[in-house]
Amino acid sequence: MAFAYEVAAGSALAGVESMQRTYTSAGTFDTASTPSLAQVGDFLSWGSAEIATMLLAGGYAEVQSDTTVLRHLMQLNIRAACWWVELSRPSAGFTNEEPNARVTAFGTWKRDAVKLFRSDAFDLMGATKAREHSRAMSHGGTSISDKTTLETDADFEPYAFNTDLHKDPGRAANAQSRRQEQ
Repeated sequence: MAFAYEVAAGSALAGVESMQRTYTSAGTFDTASTPSLAQVGDFLSWGSAEIATMLLAGGYAEVQSDTTVLRHLMQLNIRAACWWVELSRPSAGFTNEEPNARVTAFGTWKRDAVKLFRSDAFDLMGATKAREHSRAMSHGGTSISDKTTLETDADFEPYAFNTDLHKDPGRAANAQSRRQEQ
């Protein structure tokens, strides 16, 4: 089976089987069940891929080792797979083009994941960060004083963007016209 967030091998699949008993063959997914074991494995993999993307976007490491963190990630992974199980059975998933209660309930997993990853609780649980200050932007480049020195050079061809650009809308145009007069 593909990758899934789980605390022990097979625990995520067991979680999906326990929440989707009506779609299993005698309590387990296999080649005769709808969806099949391979499809449920794909659903778990898709869920883990989405969770990993959300973790990385939030500045967390894709691989987590803390048991408490893994339990939460596993529950999100199970709910994501259950949502796809419900959607894989269109006659059971929608009535009059409206989702049934199970589709709606399992469908909240992504909102709950984003809420968890943005909260301080995830850090306090012991989640591993991929980088410090992940939500802060960083930029490097030519300093303002270097740009000013360059812009005052008579042989310099003016930038489309300069140090005066957003200070005063008329000022940038006036500075360019002054350069052209010189």
